[in-house]
Amino acid sequence: MHSRARFSTNSAVIVLLMATFSSFLVTEPGACRKQATGKYLFAQRCASCHSAGGNLVEPARPLKDSKNLSSLQLFEEYLKKPPGHMPYYEDVLKDPVMLKKLYDYCRTLKTLPIQQA
Repeated sequence: MHSRARFSTNSAVIVLLMATFSSFLVTEPGACRKQATGKYLFAQRCASCHSAGGNLVEPARPLKDSKNLSSLQLFEEYLKKPPGHMPYYEDVLKDPVMLKKLYDYCRTLKTLPIQQA
C-alpha cells in the first residue's frame, strides 16, 4: 500500500507538470516574444558584451550614443550585418515589434563611469 501511495504522488506530479507544459503550447506562436520587453531582449541577447551600454570587446566603441542608434533604420541595418563575433539574431530582425522594443531600450542605456583601481 505504501508503494501505491508513492505511485499516486509521482503520477500526480507528472500530470501537473504535463498540464503546465501543455499550457505553453496553447498560446499563439510568437506570443511570448511579442510580450518580451526591450530590457528582457537586451538581457538575453546583448548584455553579455554590452553591459550598461558599454562594449567589452571594443571598450572605445560603447553601445551608448552609437551612431547606429540614431535611427531605427540604421540600427536594423547594423544588426543585419553584425561585425566580428557579434551574433546575428534573425528572429529579432524578422519581428518589427521585437526590433523596436530592443532599439527603444538600447537608446535608454547610460554608460557607467570607469572605476580606477
